[in-house]
This record gives sequence, C-alpha cells and structure tokens, in this order.
Amino acid sequence: MEKKNKNKNLVTSLEEVKKSRKKKSLKTLREIREEHGLTRAKLAEDCFIHPMSIYNYETGKSEPSITIAKILADYFGMNIYDIKW
Repeated sequence: MEKKNKNKNLVTSLEEVKKSRKKKSLKTLREIREEHGLTRAKLAEDCFIHPMSIYNYETGKSEPSITIAKILADYFGMNIYDIKW
C-alpha cells in the first residue's frame, strides 16, 4: 500500500497563494498593522523580523518568504490567504 504524501497540498510560495485565493477585498499588511495599533518596530520586534523588512513588505519593495508570511498571518490570527501581499 502506498503512503499518501501528507504535504501534497503544502503551499510553497506566495505566488501559489495569490493564484489560489478567491477574489475578495483583502487588507494589506499595513492596514492590518495599523488596525491593531502597532508600529512597524513593535511588529518587527514581536515577530523577530527586521523593521526594514516590514517596511519593504508594506511598500511592495519585496515580498516575505512563505515562512515569514505565515509568521505574520499567525501573529494577527489570520490566514495567509486573507492578506494582500
């Protein structure tokens, strides 16, 4: 009997997230952060991420890795599919 790959549906990149999510009104990382009354510095400190990285994610200069995206989404109690990256 063959074992099924448990990680078959594992998301490996933000591009996969963007392609698979349904079209809906998504909030940006900045909008979410501001709704929670957080500064970039506080969010970065809490998630062990450099503040400049948070700035780059918010301004679109770079995208977080899937691991960092998951950390940020989890921090806000959200799914990575619900954040506009």
